[in-house]
This record gives sequence, structure tokens and C-alpha cells, in this order.
Amino acid sequence: MSAQAQIDVVVLGEAEATVGPLVAELAGARRLDRLPGIAFRCGEGFCGCTEPGRAPHIRPRTPFAADLDALPQPAADQLDFSRYDGTTTLITSRGCPFSCTFCTVHATVGKEFRARSPENVVDEIEHYVNRYGVHRFLIEDDNFTFDMDRVRSICRIIRERQLEVKLRLPNGITVLKLSDELVADMVAAGFESLFFGLETTDAARLRRMRKGFTSLPKVAAGASLFRRHGLDVNGSLIVGLPGQTLADMAQDSVNCALASVRFYTNPFYPIPGSADYRTCLASGLIDSLTEPALFDQFNFAFGNGEVSPEEMYWAWSVTQAMALWPRYFEEGSLRRERGGEVPLAEAAGRLAAHSRALLATGRRMDVPALVRDARTTAGGAALVRTDPGSCFCATQRVVGDGRAAAGAPELCLYSGDVIAAALAGYTGVPHAAAQRTSAAAGDAEGCTFEVRRTNAEPLASITTVFLDRLDATRREPGQEVVGASVP
Repeated sequence: MSAQAQIDVVVLGEAEATVGPLVAELAGARRLDRLPGIAFRCGEGFCGCTEPGRAPHIRPRTPFAADLDALPQPAADQLDFSRYDGTTTLITSRGCPFSCTFCTVHATVGKEFRARSPENVVDEIEHYVNRYGVHRFLIEDDNFTFDMDRVRSICRIIRERQLEVKLRLPNGITVLKLSDELVADMVAAGFESLFFGLETTDAARLRRMRKGFTSLPKVAAGASLFRRHGLDVNGSLIVGLPGQTLADMAQDSVNCALASVRFYTNPFYPIPGSADYRTCLASGLIDSLTEPALFDQFNFAFGNGEVSPEEMYWAWSVTQAMALWPRYFEEGSLRRERGGEVPLAEAAGRLAAHSRALLATGRRMDVPALVRDARTTAGGAALVRTDPGSCFCATQRVVGDGRAAAGAPELCLYSGDVIAAALAGYTGVPHAAAQRTSAAAGDAEGCTFEVRRTNAEPLASITTVFLDRLDATRREPGQEVVGASVP
């Protein structure tokens, strides 16, 4: 049976006004063709069609909820918060007036910004704190800081009620309308993790993405505001945007690294309902049967018209290495400029030093691949061991890859690929990793990777592109070069 045949009804858009009547109808007459806000298969007894057809019934959507304060609070008593590390999610607003081409917010919750009142938001937070002992919150709004006065009021009420909470913004914020006062309020209220949605450092591409209101200098300025109040924030980049070349991808990461803007990267994929999805359909990159669920950050189902799926993975791995160790890459560029072959032992030792310095900060790492120690072998390889709590297998396991050595059935080769990319960035020579031991399989000291030189394509060519962009950009007149100190 196909996945489609197992689906009877789909709720369209916001569900609060739809689910109740839908459940009641399913328990009674089962005539769904009278309900708004749903789509359902014809021929299953849900409609009055005398000759059922193959096309589904798609009913008009219900209006978006105008008064979010009137919606009931979630049934938190149905959850076991110990399974979620004492963390829960909040949605304090819906809608976004911006029109970024990769986003589907308009298709799901509309363009108009609608928000819960500050008191309503903090009432929910206080309920979780006092009733369930939850103190960590992920605010999943699409544009949390659109109304700055509302954000400051939420922060003020949290402080007035003396709520000890930690707040994160997994969807990030924009750089628009930031002020020192707002940042001070957010940090004082308990915000501990957030990022700016930068996506690319290319101003022309940002305009095409309908995101010309942001830029690398603006993100750098916004990050400096938060650093002034003790919070280190990131910018986010998208790797593999439609039509983006390898050199373009490299340039984005290089620009952030040399501007001392912390960043991390996500691979591009076209989300159904977004403008970019329609662009990819029109260009033939995907078709209507392409299954978005097959794509994740480690399984690249398609390229972007300029690079293949395999190239996309390797390019993304290099950007992740540069995001984790930007000063290490810059140090390597300066070291290569002095001439002579860079020994792998030197590169591995310096990578371990940079990783230890990062571990000492206690900072939450976005890329799980920190190196605990490294040594070279008589055969010219490097044996690199990761920190047990800062390796990919600490968060997700990849099983069944043929590159595994015997005795390491549970893999985190993503960490190995990122480490190999970093060593290539220092030595100027492409490297590849193979896993030798696995913390997930019982090695309490961490995962160990054997890293060697490689001429394999496309990895060798991709490494060359990234290092060429790093070296050339660092030497540009007027380019600020940050010292190669650790980290």
C-alpha cells in the first residue's frame, strides 16, 4: 500500500478551529465535504459523490486565528518532560511579513504578523516552571523579534516574576531594529542561544532571495551587541542555494571566518510551498514526485544545478569545519604562505590545540566534531580522537557505511569528514577519514579516525576551490586579517 493510500484526511493551515469539528464528524455522519480547512480522499465514504474520482477533495481553508490569546494552553499534562531533557517549545506569534524565497511561512501561517500578549506568553512559561519544573524553552516563532516592544515586555515580565529560565530561538532572528536596550533585556531574561538568519554574504543573491534587508556587516554589528552583554551568537548560511557554485559556497564561509562572525551552515533543500521549490520544479532539479523526506543533512537527494549531490555533501562538510575552527583555517593559510610542506603532525597537533581551547570555553558547539587528541603513525596517517561528548555519535548514529573498520559498527563518519576537511584546510592537501573506533560502540575515550591524504574526486577539487578562496580573500588589500591565535 502506498503512503498516500494510508492517509484519509489532511488539515490545511492552522488546525485549532478544524480538528474539533473533524473529530466529531468522523465519530458521526463522516460527511467531510461540509467542513472547511481539510483535504480528503474521494471514495472512502467521506463525501456524497455517486461516482468517486481519483482526485482528492480540497476544501477552502479556515481563516487564520485572529486572537491567539483565546486559544487554550497545550495539554502539558499529557507529556513526560523527562523524555525531553526538561525542555519544551513555545510559539508566541504566527506569521511573517517578509517573503524569503526558501521559507514556507506564508503557506502555513500566513503573512500577517499575529502575536500573543506578553502576559499570556509569560503565564505559559510560569505554568511550565511551577507545575512541571521545566526551565528551558525553545521559542519556535518565525519572526520573534518583529515587534520589539512586545519582546521587551516579555523579558520585563519574566524578570518581574523572577523566573529562572533559559530561552533559545531555534529559528533565529533578523538584524532589523536591534538596539542595545533590547539585547540587554533579552540576555537578562535568560536568552542563551540564538542566531541571525544571514543565508549568504552575496548582496545580489540576498536581493534575489528577497532578503536584502540583511548583510554580513549588519550581522557582525548585531553580534557585537550581544557579545557586549556576554552572549556569543551565530549567523546562519545556506550551502547550495539554486545556481550557487562551489566558489560561491566557499566565499560565504570565508567571508564570515575572516570577518570574525561565528556561523554555521545548513544545506539547501526546496521546501514544498516555498518560492524556491517552484523554481526548482521549473528548472527540472526536482519533479512533483520528489520526496522531500528522503533529504536530510546527510543524505543529499539532489544537487542545485551547479553541483551534484555528492559534491554538495563534501562542500557542506568543509563549510562545517571552517565554521568550527575559523582561526585554525586562517592560521593554516598563513602557515602555507610561509612556504614549504606543512607536516600532518603539525596540522593535527594544532587542530587538537584549537579544539581544547574551544572546549575550555564551555560554549555549545553547533558542529559535533571537537578533537581531544591526535598523533601520527609510521605509515604517514593521523589518528585523531574526538571528545566523547562533542562527536556526531553523541547526538545521532549513522549505521552501515562500508568505510567502517571491523569492531566499529556504529559510525559517526560525518565527524571524521569534518576533521579531514580541517586538516586539509591547514596543510593545503586533500585528506579523507576512516573510522577506527566508536564511542557509541563502547570506546569510552571517544571515536578514533585515521586520516590520510587523498586524490579522490570530487573531494580533491572541492578542497582546492575552498582553499583558493580562503587564501585569495585573506590577501585582498584592505581585508582585515584576524591574528592566528587560539581559538
